[in-house]
Amino acid sequence: GTNLETTKLYECCGKKTIRHKKRDKKGKSVEIEEHIYGFKVIYLYDYQSRIPLSVKIVQIQEHENQFLLELITQAKQNGAEIDKVLIDKGFIDGENLWRIKNEYGIDFVIPAKSNMHITELARNSGEMGIWQEREENKKKKQPHLKLYGISGLRIWDEYISPENTIHKNSKTFLPDGLNAIVITEWKNIKFNHGNEPVLLTTLPVDKPLEIDELYDLRSLIENTGNRELKQAWNLKNSPQKTENALKAHVFMTMIGFTLCHAFRIVTGDDLEKHGDRIFRRNALCTKVIIFTGKYYGIFELE
Repeated sequence: GTNLETTKLYECCGKKTIRHKKRDKKGKSVEIEEHIYGFKVIYLYDYQSRIPLSVKIVQIQEHENQFLLELITQAKQNGAEIDKVLIDKGFIDGENLWRIKNEYGIDFVIPAKSNMHITELARNSGEMGIWQEREENKKKKQPHLKLYGISGLRIWDEYISPENTIHKNSKTFLPDGLNAIVITEWKNIKFNHGNEPVLLTTLPVDKPLEIDELYDLRSLIENTGNRELKQAWNLKNSPQKTENALKAHVFMTMIGFTLCHAFRIVTGDDLEKHGDRIFRRNALCTKVIIFTGKYYGIFELE
């Protein structure tokens, strides 16, 4: 999901309250409440073709996790064949993830939250884990990494079929099993015990490095998706302050973005790897001269 912030004058826009800490003039920490208005665009993105497979537009305060199954269902109706999804932490929901694996036959990788029991168990299971370590490789831009995989963790009570929810309070109840990756060292950081990042997955973890490298691809939706759409494709600039105009703008922008990636020639394929902003910067004159009286300045448009 990515926010499209607007003013409160936009028709049918949502409202979200965020709190952040600031220091007053006396240096005392105070909590400030801020209201932001707008919409949220949530989409499923194929990291190989860079094509959006399904798109949903909701109000900015809506939580992403309630739309995950809808996005996957729509993507499959659109003709996508999905074997695994790399999901942001905001989508973590036991029942939804169980259904993705058991009803859709799709594997997933998702970060665990620190306050989950399965996270604590994974962090305390290093002695039974399969360890791997990768040395720093500057040519490939790969930092040093040490981690381990642990299989069959049956402690997340929410990771069950909807029908078994009624048995959660039974003494013999056991949720379905999940695998986990625990990262103990990254770059020059050695994580303190209890603070290690944890990934949950239905994929085998006998080679935990492969799972971590796979999940790294999720960042492409931020770098080649959200950033490109907002900065190069003007996704944020709706032509009118109405809900219909904004939705039409988002869907038409997504269609153009999709066509650009779907029908590319060899030269276009090479250019596309760099993104539209970099292409413009390299291929076009992106500087302007601004005069005011006897003074002038040369500015970069970016």
